[in-house]
Amino acid sequence: LPFTIPSPSLLVNQAFHRSFNGFEIAATKRMSNRWMLNASIALNAATSHWEDGEHAFVDPTNVAFSDGRDALAQNARWVGKLAGLYSLPWQDINLSGTLNTREGFPFNPTVQSPVRRGVGTRANVLIEPVGTRRLDNFYQLDLAASKAFRIDRVRATADVAVFNALNRNTVLARAGNFSAATANNVTEILAPRVVRFGIRLRF
Repeated sequence: LPFTIPSPSLLVNQAFHRSFNGFEIAATKRMSNRWMLNASIALNAATSHWEDGEHAFVDPTNVAFSDGRDALAQNARWVGKLAGLYSLPWQDINLSGTLNTREGFPFNPTVQSPVRRGVGTRANVLIEPVGTRRLDNFYQLDLAASKAFRIDRVRATADVAVFNALNRNTVLARAGNFSAATANNVTEILAPRVVRFGIRLRF
């Protein structure tokens, strides 16, 4: 043949699966008597399962520390939300707020192996089981107020919104490669408090 015959290859399924179990409770109070409220809490469990490390063909390095542990890098085992609005009995003024909260995501430190024979690459090796450490729990409170008024045929709404009203600086991500000089450095935090003023016009 006028071309090189490719070497034979064998495709084999990995002995791996993921499982997810979740439970959620939600409550809604529709707008009546000048107020409304939405609340929910969810409990989650997403885990990885390996039948044996020998069939982890992609990279068996971390199987022992991953089996039966968190399946996702961003996995919060509990998440809560509370949102509500109250309409003042005068001047068409509405007050509202939202609280978002969740468990901190897993922080899984690794070290780099030497260059491996046969593949010429390094492996990021977990130093402890996945999910042993987690970042701080996340809480964010947003508040808003709005007032509606009419100018001739134009209906206008002026509003002010405060995001991250408590000005929390929760760490959202860290450098996890403990072989690097940047080990454990903070790479992302919750954005600081922001105040936004706006006006909406409807013709």
